[in-house]
Amino acid sequence: MQLWFEEGIAPYPIYRISDGKELKASKQNVTCKYCEGIGRRKVESCQCEGETIEQVEDRIRKNSPHIVVDSETHTLSCWTCGGKGIVEEVIISVE
Repeated sequence: MQLWFEEGIAPYPIYRISDGKELKASKQNVTCKYCEGIGRRKVESCQCEGETIEQVEDRIRKNSPHIVVDSETHTLSCWTCGGKGIVEEVIISVE
């Protein structure tokens, strides 16, 4: 469903045309689907064909200094959730 309001929640009631039921939007913290809740991603997820893990780590360090790379575990901080493992999503329910 497309949300067209600031922060995804309308300031007034929204109704579904097909049956007149009210759609309620709420914000909820959910597990980040990219890091599966651990706050870190595998470096391999950024690997291009023919690149070694070390080359990927060097490329990330050079081009994205705000992303923390751990060479021992070959992981990097998840940029989607900011390393928290959770993200805030707008959930739509039908009343």
